[in-house]
Amino acid sequence: TPRPSPLPTPHSPLPPLLPKHHPHLGQHHNPHPPLSSSSPPLPPPYPPTPPHPLPPTCGGLTCTPCMATLRAKFQPYPVRPHILKCGPNGMEPGAIAPHLPFPTFVVTIPQGRCWVEPQRHSSAICDNMAVITPDRTLLQDVSRYYPWPLPGCPRPQQTYHPLLKAEPTLPPVRYLEGRVALLSGLSGHIYYHWLMDVLPRLDLLRRGGWTWGDIDAFVVNSTQRAFQRETLALLGIPETKIIESDRHPHLQAAELIVPSFPGYFGWVPQTTLKFLRSHFLPPPTPSHPPHSPTPPLTLTSISVVPRPVIVT
Repeated sequence: TPRPSPLPTPHSPLPPLLPKHHPHLGQHHNPHPPLSSSSPPLPPPYPPTPPHPLPPTCGGLTCTPCMATLRAKFQPYPVRPHILKCGPNGMEPGAIAPHLPFPTFVVTIPQGRCWVEPQRHSSAICDNMAVITPDRTLLQDVSRYYPWPLPGCPRPQQTYHPLLKAEPTLPPVRYLEGRVALLSGLSGHIYYHWLMDVLPRLDLLRRGGWTWGDIDAFVVNSTQRAFQRETLALLGIPETKIIESDRHPHLQAAELIVPSFPGYFGWVPQTTLKFLRSHFLPPPTPSHPPHSPTPPLTLTSISVVPRPVIVT
């Protein structure tokens, strides 16, 4: 299937974006009626600023209550610089939020639109993304930004999204005919997030009944690095069907297909591990059984502040 070609899309003044959760995904509503001089004033798109400051929201990996809870549950101890291991009485990372199951789904949005913040330079990677319906509803379940909250945080969850204020400054939208699957994710240029957040969305598509032949284009953050090209090739994604959101961050498609995220941001579900192992690890052999001991794996980063890594 040839790669979709851009088509011009006219623009007109638009009403404010409104955030919404996924119970209304894919639904269509009548366009906003034109305003006249006799129309009553519209309510603000989100609550006005209260007279007193809002309580702090979850800061993700910088959230003090969350990190205190994790330390108490994992009981980690250092084994190498910046490498921690769960204590003998600590909880396994995969069981951190068993009471908070993460719902997964695939939604199709006719004339859907998406924005994925492109990488500006080596330290300014994708830090926000959004999916918008034709009636200009921002879908929070498939729209993330930094800092993204951790599951079970006692602090209130923030309902603000950077796009609510940044939309007037976005570049022109590129229109794509056909079916376009959105796979890009926060920090999708980094090896970890590429494996744990971007590629598993292909597994959700497959489990949702989609085949690669059904889809005309796949949107990913970038294919500038070898691991990105190689993993997509191993999964059977034709190079001619790949669109980089770094090059085309603002897209609208005749049919936008959006798989949910595979799990809570920063937590890897078992389904993701099974997907990655089944596609990228060789099958077990008598000389290499599936649970044979392996030497320690050391992770290093260049020009970044070291962060602790928990191993099991």
